Amino acid sequence: MATGPARKGLLVATFSTLVVAAMVAYTVGSSPAWPEVQTAFFDGRYFSTSLPAVAEAFTINIRLFIIAELLILPIGLLIALARSITAPALAPLRIFATIYVDFFRGVPSILIIYVLYLFNQGFEFYEMGYASAMAWLLLLAVLAVTAVILRSSARHIYYEALRK
Repeated sequence: MATGPARKGLLVATFSTLVVAAMVAYTVGSSPAWPEVQTAFFDGRYFSTSLPAVAEAFTINIRLFIIAELLILPIGLLIALARSITAPALAPLRIFATIYVDFFRGVPSILIIYVLYLFNQGFEFYEMGYASAMAWLLLLAVLAVTAVILRSSARHIYYEALRK
């Protein structure tokens, strides 16, 4: 059990958390749209009818996660081994593995650097026009990639809602 200053800090943290929780509960509960939110998200009938489907989808998600992990670990090991092969005859394999790893590690890093640079331009150097242009370019790139993915995935994904 905490004593002295640690106990005082624990009590202050607990009290402030309860005060904030009460303020949030009061603000949300007194909102004019709260009855609609209650009906849409906290209705017991909808919960009981949709819970089995959500639980089934969750178990599918867990199964896919386990399968992916069982496949990712050996494939990752093989790619790491392919990157370290020094035999001249296997140079194409080494080049492919290097490009694959650099792309999938590089693209997220580039995006993070881009977003941080955008943030710095807009909020640190107050170059809002430049940051806005960067944000629009990023949005257009995301929309373009999304359009390509959606256009190509419609042929490969089974949509139950479209079944007649």
